[in-house]
Amino acid sequence: MKGSVSLWLASLYVFGCALFPAPAGAEGVLFEKESMYHYVMVEESDGIRKLRFRRKGTDYDESSMDTRDPLRPVSDYVRLFFSAFLFCPDAERVLMIGLGGGCVPRMVHHYFPDVQMDSVELDPVVVEAAERYFDFKTDAKNRVFVRDGRVQVRLFLKERAKYDIVMLDAFRGGYIPYHLTTQEFMEQCKALLTDRGVVAANMRPDFKIYDYHKRTIAAVFPSLFTFGKVSNKICIGSPVKRQVSDLELQKTALELQARHPINFRFPTLLEDFIKETDYETAGEVFTDDYAPANVLRGIPRE
Repeated sequence: MKGSVSLWLASLYVFGCALFPAPAGAEGVLFEKESMYHYVMVEESDGIRKLRFRRKGTDYDESSMDTRDPLRPVSDYVRLFFSAFLFCPDAERVLMIGLGGGCVPRMVHHYFPDVQMDSVELDPVVVEAAERYFDFKTDAKNRVFVRDGRVQVRLFLKERAKYDIVMLDAFRGGYIPYHLTTQEFMEQCKALLTDRGVVAANMRPDFKIYDYHKRTIAAVFPSLFTFGKVSNKICIGSPVKRQVSDLELQKTALELQARHPINFRFPTLLEDFIKETDYETAGEVFTDDYAPANVLRGIPRE
């Protein structure tokens, strides 16, 4: 009987967390729920709220938000994603594959209110967590499609949809699902782009997957630009050969800051611009027939 009561109380706790989101300043586990794809948790400590996925006994941070300043990019990759606008400053349509806590779409929607911001998320529980705990709100200009990213991209292509920026940020417990890393998928993303468009991919440079992933993007996009010197890096792929000077990037950054006064300031992104080649250019690429992304995620780069 005692065990049944404990189980009932635990269920009531999870159900209550789902119905009644904790206010800013709460501590500990605010939400936990197992979905078809993840064990999803929301935890808070010292005002920093984190979306976490548990996989094989390990908890992976997926998104972070400062409840005292929700528009401050806690995770640096969130800030670095905005480097895509340096190459497409007049973007009208942006697509994000992988919602997480919705930090990037929320910031795009706030600072670029005229931009059509679309996100694709496989897991409805992740959308639920983003809406209830990460200040993420949908409307006509900030939409979410609950579907596998690759399936949704194919549907967009059938609809002849076009985007100026496609952001790739789908992670599953520390690695990117293999079918979202392949040359075939990159070709589909390329086909979604407008003439001025770019792809921006979030990558972890400390494992062998980085070399494979970047070679794969380079096989589809003739020009690559990389931002990030600590932890994650954002790789910008252009479907046309192009060169940019420091002066051109600085001018664009200042113009963007004047039009969209983002709190971290666009010019600071130039401090994270990597000009040298930072990956092994020779070697295999990921294809639909060969993409061991989960294995390479566990092999450190030398």
